[in-house]
Amino acid sequence: MAQQHKSFREGNLVQGQAMPKVHKAILLSADGQVLSPGKATMVDISSDSTTATDRTFTILDGSFKGQTLDLNFTAGSSYTCDLQSAGNVSLIAAWTPVQYQILSLIWTGSKWLEVSRSSTDTVEAGSITASEISDTDGAMKMAMVPVLFSDLVTAGDGVPFVSGPVIPDNAIIYQVIYDVIATFGGDGDDSSLISMGLEDQDNDVLAAAAIKTGTPFDSGIKAAIQVGTAGTAIKLTAARQLAVTADYATTDTLLDEGSMNVFIFYMVST
Repeated sequence: MAQQHKSFREGNLVQGQAMPKVHKAILLSADGQVLSPGKATMVDISSDSTTATDRTFTILDGSFKGQTLDLNFTAGSSYTCDLQSAGNVSLIAAWTPVQYQILSLIWTGSKWLEVSRSSTDTVEAGSITASEISDTDGAMKMAMVPVLFSDLVTAGDGVPFVSGPVIPDNAIIYQVIYDVIATFGGDGDDSSLISMGLEDQDNDVLAAAAIKTGTPFDSGIKAAIQVGTAGTAIKLTAARQLAVTADYATTDTLLDEGSMNVFIFYMVST
């Protein structure tokens, strides 16, 4: 009996085969275009400009939570475009690709979060980024974790909000920085405390600090674990994720504002 295939767009669904990419293409021919991915999982992007800031674009929300999207820049070697980390897009840094570079994103339900990006063919001195470093043991790696005040509210008073990429056993965390996008605030006198942890899911990354004005949870870039500071590096004894905890105090009963991106830099030892 002949094998029967079920149609799936232009391909076939066959038992044991991987699902094909749902694909579309877009030409950036003006500044400020909006990319509508629909249910696509791969978009070929081309541009008719050699100046990235003349071909900025944004992305509409995903169709479903967990949707992955690979942006594949296909234009010639002299062309480029610009996608900023803003609005519903959270990136390690702005994406200004050259030919054959890919940016991989995942829709979290509220944001397109960067998963990875392809490296440039050559990296000039001073221009290396965490996303351009190989993922072998001993090499530097980076994990980014977005944290919204609503995540901490959902977790509850004194209960860790655990999220982000899984950092492997024996990883040495040598630097943690965090970018507070919107200052954290409570519904009372801002007496709530926020802490961050990895190994103990409590406060080994950042001790609990009140969110009142002038503290580590006002807007701006902060250092939790600094490179070269003796005794602050952490070696994991099991695979972990970042844990962020809000503890309410005095008149605060919950957080009502605030967001940040936490960047964890590490190497895997034995």
